[in-house]
Amino acid sequence: MELYMTAFENIQSNPTEPVNRIVLDLCSMEEKCTYEQLLDLYAYCLVHEISLHIESLPGWFEKDKKVWNIPEEKRKEQAAKAGLDLVFPFRRRFASLSGLEKSAFRSSFHLNKRLLAYAREKGIEVLIRQSMELLDQRLFVPDPKKDGRQTPMKGHPVFIAQHATATCCRGCLNKWHHVPKGRKLLGHEKQEVMLLHKEWLEREMARK
Repeated sequence: MELYMTAFENIQSNPTEPVNRIVLDLCSMEEKCTYEQLLDLYAYCLVHEISLHIESLPGWFEKDKKVWNIPEEKRKEQAAKAGLDLVFPFRRRFASLSGLEKSAFRSSFHLNKRLLAYAREKGIEVLIRQSMELLDQRLFVPDPKKDGRQTPMKGHPVFIAQHATATCCRGCLNKWHHVPKGRKLLGHEKQEVMLLHKEWLEREMARK
């Protein structure tokens, strides 16, 4: 039985039975699991406020077009390093949207018609998944390439959301949200970033 697919299909096939928490132990999963599959599940759980704990990765794991054979004794350690756990209810530590909007610069950002249409077409789950993918190397790592200039001012709804929520670079993340530079973001810090993006994007998508 493929534990990943079972968990994901059970959530979507039983909408009348609320799921509050998912624990995934993929250690015995025989087939390859991809990072993209886990991001799909992460995005779904975050949008629907379902706590998620990935106990262990499988033996075969694909990320960045590379397939890794993870020894059994390392599978729990690698799951923790992925930082994809979610906890609800959530205790916020970051600046709120209302606080960010007091900045004339931050409050000046909005999705243009093209990006707004794209966001509405894709939906919030897809946008959150794309956000995780885009930020994996642009923000979550200790020393992002060209930090301070790595986020465009146009081109994708996530880029605009980053500027609006002061999650565009490690400098802004430190100044506004007090996340120190020079280290990877922790799981709960990634969750805070994604929740800010979700809140801002949903507000934009509701605009007339």
